Amino acid sequence: MTFGLTHKTSIVAANLLGGLALLIGVLVLCPASSADAVRGDQSARAADTAAATGTPHVADAATGRLVRRTRRLRAHALRHAWCLGHRAPAWVQHYPRASDGRELLVRRCRNLKAYTVQTLRRMTNPGGSGAARWLPLAKHVGWPASTWSYLIYVIDRESGGRPNALNASTNCQGLLQCMKRYAPPGADLFDATTNLTVGLRWWRQGGWTPWRLY
Repeated sequence: MTFGLTHKTSIVAANLLGGLALLIGVLVLCPASSADAVRGDQSARAADTAAATGTPHVADAATGRLVRRTRRLRAHALRHAWCLGHRAPAWVQHYPRASDGRELLVRRCRNLKAYTVQTLRRMTNPGGSGAARWLPLAKHVGWPASTWSYLIYVIDRESGGRPNALNASTNCQGLLQCMKRYAPPGADLFDATTNLTVGLRWWRQGGWTPWRLY
């Protein structure tokens, strides 16, 4: 009786050991395939998430960089439109996503760059005459909204809105008649953008004091 039980137990143990050896063999022979399958599932899930949320898929780094670049250009374009006081075209307002595809993103980058160049040119060379035409450029430089009305008044009083205005006796130059000796070295005060930028720095330091009438 004891011999029979021992014999049956040996058979069961042998079967268990055989099955375990077979399982170990499968894992040893095919580890790469299993890992690839897991990575494939993870990649597919990430791609599905990217398509649903508009987030660049991390596996496609080039597309991710292109999306971020397009979004930066879009931000500049929207700001330019705001400075000029008009609504940006619908294609500029569209928020770039990885699902747009590389070809479309490349084309949008090219068009957004052209749009920002064109709108910046409209701000730096507004045409016409008078001081009010320089308000979009002043907004672009960073003058706060609370200063806009008085800024236009100061530009009109100091230079009549002429960026090449020069006071020969004091060597004050440009839109805000900034004094050359107080400007940063090499600054071209006849350039409207530079003049407004220097003027903004002075305003932040002392308010309207540099333009006070004595």
